[in-house]
Amino acid sequence: MGVAGSVTKKYSNPGTPVVYTHVQSQYSKGNNFYRIVQKSLAGKENISAIKIINTGTNAVIAIGPNPTKNIIYMYNSNDGVKYLAQVFDKSGRMVYAAAVDQTQQYINVSHLQKGSYILKLSSPANNRIAGYPFIKW
Repeated sequence: MGVAGSVTKKYSNPGTPVVYTHVQSQYSKGNNFYRIVQKSLAGKENISAIKIINTGTNAVIAIGPNPTKNIIYMYNSNDGVKYLAQVFDKSGRMVYAAAVDQTQQYINVSHLQKGSYILKLSSPANNRIAGYPFIKW
């Protein structure tokens, strides 16, 4: 049971740890999305960026180019598997969704604002969920 990742605390008292750590056994198999909301005693709130923890799935999908301006292409080694592609912004809000199969191995992101996003691909056919961070410029 190893440490899967960490996030630096924005508010901490002297003598206390200054990072949150995440243990791999806390998550289900595959890619897991998370973020931390830290509240100080004074009521100040700090929300971390969305992070992904991969707990050991074999990658069968590759995306690119990254960063991208208009199109994200996907190489899918599972021929014939249809995926639901969802794009989330840094606040966790879904900003785009489309079905993707072997005849359309790309999504058009030209309408998105410049920034960081996560492409989530899920398939009920093989119970796979995968997340891919990308930058739109």
